[in-house]
Parts: sequence; structure tokens; C-alpha cells
Amino acid sequence: MKMILEGLPLSGKTTRLIEKYHDLIRQGIPTDHILVLVANIRDVKKWHEAIDLPVTGKLQIFTYWSFIQRELVGYWHLALPNSGEHPQPVKPTFLNAEAAHFLMNLLVESKRRQGGFSELVATSSQIALQILNNLNQAAINGIGIDEVTERLLRTCAGMTDKENALHNALELAVDFREYCLKGYCLDYSLCVDLFSKQILRSSGYREGLMKRFTHLLIDNLEESIPAEVDLIMAMVPFVTPYLDCDPSGATPGPSVPILSMRENLSTRCAR
Repeated sequence: MKMILEGLPLSGKTTRLIEKYHDLIRQGIPTDHILVLVANIRDVKKWHEAIDLPVTGKLQIFTYWSFIQRELVGYWHLALPNSGEHPQPVKPTFLNAEAAHFLMNLLVESKRRQGGFSELVATSSQIALQILNNLNQAAINGIGIDEVTERLLRTCAGMTDKENALHNALELAVDFREYCLKGYCLDYSLCVDLFSKQILRSSGYREGLMKRFTHLLIDNLEESIPAEVDLIMAMVPFVTPYLDCDPSGATPGPSVPILSMRENLSTRCAR
């Protein structure tokens, strides 16, 4: 039986969801069969502190970001194109925002020495940050950076300076991705992209998820990015879902309004 809780902030939704978690444990469901996804690291700590069990297995409580990091390490062979089904000898390293910005800034400065971005007055650091933001937005919304560039080009058709800058930015975005993949160093956007487009779409991985988890709890669904929604919807057919959301809050993404997603879950969760 599914459960969808709706309410305003501080109305007790998370408390009810934690109570449901305890109910599942009392019913004999192992903790490592229950996946909990929360909005941020502060909520992870809140859940850990609120769970009061005399004996417990490993708690599967994650943010979307920490969950896909773990999955990328465990299923790295599925993330690499043409790598086959065999484990890879080298595991990925995760870049924080500062490291990704530093590397992108080096690429921007190199491009400027070659005459690129000559029409822009922005600093190299600002340009690097904007390119990374575009990569992040593309990844979380499930679209390619080339499509983002095409959309931006349509807004400045005929403006040669802006068009040149966008083409330079696309070249650097592609170069950045290639350098990261060659060095097995993944920034946020590449992690989301590889997990969503390579790992999650693997039938073998989905079969593994089905064996690992029987229940899925989502705290503050309205905070979920579209890529996280894809994970949730992929699991809904084989888990019992329990979630809470604030319908008046933010939506999971421009293409997935909270109300339509709620209806979709209601349909697909029917048991």
C-alpha cells in the first residue's frame, strides 16, 4: 500500500514519514531494503537522529547526490561507454564545485589566449562558472549541452558576437567532459549524466535495484530535480512508495509539475 502525504512546511509530514519507516521495521522489513531519499545532508542527519531502533542494519538514507555517487562507484563499468559488463580497475574520483571551477577556468584562459571570447568583458572565472552552470542545468533536466546551446543560439540569432561566444562555450564544455572522462574525474553534471543515461537505463542495473529494495521513501518530493524524478519513477513499478510533498512549494522541474507527478505516481503505484 502506498502513502502520499501533502502539507505545508512544518505540518509534520517528515515526522509521519519517519513513523512509517519505524512501522516497516516493526513489520520485519530489513533496513537495507528501504531506500530513503531526502533533500539535503542536513535532512540525512535529521533522519539518522530520529530513527530509534534497538538493533538495526545499515541505513539506506541518502540525498540524490550521495546516492548516485555510491552507485557510480559500484556500477562504474556500466557508466563507461563500450566497457562491457566487467568491473573497471580504476574507480572514479568526484570533483567538488571548487575543483571543477578551477579546471574549467584553465580551459577558458587557454581559449582566450587563442583569441576566444574576445567579444566578452566578463572575467575568465565568470565565463567558467556560466559554462559549468549550463552543464549542470542540462544534466539535471536530462538534455544535452548541445541542445542547450542551440536554444541559446535561437535567442541571439544574428548577433555574431554572442553566437561566437556560445560556440566557444560549447567547445569548452565538450573538452571539459572529455578531460574528465579520460581522467575518471567526475563533476556534478557528469555524475548526473552518466547515472541517468548509462547506469539507470541498464536492464541489469534495474534488476539489481529490484533485488536490493522493496520500499522507497521520499521526503520533500517537491525538492527533487528532474533527474531524481526519473530514478523514482524507474523504481515505482517494483517498490512500495511512501512520500511527502508540499504542493505549494517548488516543482521537481519545469517539465514535471508536482501535481501531474502526483497523479502519475497514484496511477503507477496502484497495487
